Amino acid sequence: MKPNIHTSDYLIVALDPGTSLTKVMYSLFAGSEFGKPKLMLMDATVTQVSLSAIEHYESSRLTGGQAEHECWLRYKSKYYAVGYLAENYFRGFVNLKELKYEAAVLKVLAAVGAIASKCKLPYRYKLSLAVPLPYGEWKDSEKFKKQLGMALSDFNYRGSKYEVELIKFLCTPEGGGHALMRAETLREEFNSKKVLSIMMGYRDISVVKFHRGTIQGYTEKLGMSTMLNLVKQRTSGQDEKRLLVAVYRAGRRITASKFKGIALSSNEVDRCSETKCIALAVKQAREDYWLLVNQWLKIVLEYDAEEIIVGGGTADYLRQELNKFLSKDYRNSELSWAANLERDVEILFSLNGEEEGMAMRLTDVYGVLRFLQKQITKTSLPALVG
Repeated sequence: MKPNIHTSDYLIVALDPGTSLTKVMYSLFAGSEFGKPKLMLMDATVTQVSLSAIEHYESSRLTGGQAEHECWLRYKSKYYAVGYLAENYFRGFVNLKELKYEAAVLKVLAAVGAIASKCKLPYRYKLSLAVPLPYGEWKDSEKFKKQLGMALSDFNYRGSKYEVELIKFLCTPEGGGHALMRAETLREEFNSKKVLSIMMGYRDISVVKFHRGTIQGYTEKLGMSTMLNLVKQRTSGQDEKRLLVAVYRAGRRITASKFKGIALSSNEVDRCSETKCIALAVKQAREDYWLLVNQWLKIVLEYDAEEIIVGGGTADYLRQELNKFLSKDYRNSELSWAANLERDVEILFSLNGEEEGMAMRLTDVYGVLRFLQKQITKTSLPALVG
């Protein structure tokens, strides 16, 4: 049943709680339909802080910034900083061993609080929310939903109290957004096909199989952070975030000149030597990393799959290796990159290519957002959500 919606107090959000970046897409209900989706990107860090630390931060602010970069919360009598504020002011860090949905609760509170601040929503409003999770955590979606419902009903964002009513919640396995968009295109044919969706992110790689209404999957902590750790084992003192940017921009054409910006030596001769060492480390790490990924994919992929969908920023980094591997070993399977959503995302959010691979990092959560919008407006699609 279509919810009773007022234009000023109904929000739809799709949030990908990534471990390198939190990707948020949102839209307000306007008239008889949702407005054009907007994109909000937040650093992935969440850290608990003291009340005195929050008070000191607030007293030292000279000007206001973007709401999504100044997120702090009071929830269950504890204080948390989220995103840019957590990472750059309070020096928090991302815990790659933590379950994604545990941090995702606080990320959702920060995101909806920031959106409410930007859009001047009242302290009480309605929310429909979609969140993709790794396959292994997706099975706990009911527990996650209960935690979210309780958290949203009573929290404080930057000193403002909110009571948000969660009226619809969808949780998909990572890669589910791509599969849902293929289901939209194929309709009933989708349920008769064996479709494998590969998502390659910063922490995890997931493979999810959709076949005759059933879902099975695998998740391994074999994302881009594994590649960066291989580089760090061969180098000294590298900051992971700066290393990630340099490695991604270098791509397959790895030369010393591409790593001048992250070299730490102050002496010119030493700096030249260091960039050569970094370049060699990246080249060797990429080869070793692909061997690991290749071997794992061979274990979990199925040769009789009729379609394979590939997505995620790490997949974009390994696009050439994946194309060669899949077209050779799985040549009877139709290959789709991000369910053909890359260009749609680039146009919709005016991505200018300055941050390479961003569209590939957004396509899955975009697919989830589109599915949620259609569910609310009574469009029937195959049920691939939890």
